[in-house]
Amino acid sequence: MIFTLPFPPRELSPNARPHYMKRSRILGDYKNYCQILALKARREAEAQGQTFPLDPVDCYLTFVLGSKRRRDTDNLVAQFKGGIDAIVRARILTDDSSDVLTLKEPAIEYGPPAVRVRLEVRP
Repeated sequence: MIFTLPFPPRELSPNARPHYMKRSRILGDYKNYCQILALKARREAEAQGQTFPLDPVDCYLTFVLGSKRRRDTDNLVAQFKGGIDAIVRARILTDDSSDVLTLKEPAIEYGPPAVRVRLEVRP
């Protein structure tokens, strides 16, 4: 299953230091928006015969960046934590524990900012 979610706001970066209430509001808005997009992707996959929740899965994240500025992949994954939570809230996955979700090495591409998520069910 492959779908695209928006790139997380900079305030969600582990290196950002916004006021905790501002960060909380931005995180909530981001999770809600990602959940809507994940539900849309789930409905499309269900129409093609996919059953949910997927368990266990390998998750491949591709961060599409708007500039060629150097980025730390660990921080990108941490910044996207709200997106992973939204995938769980959309009931594509049962939860994001290490038993269910294995994050593979993230990839970086350049173009309009987004995060491409590929979920592959493990045997």
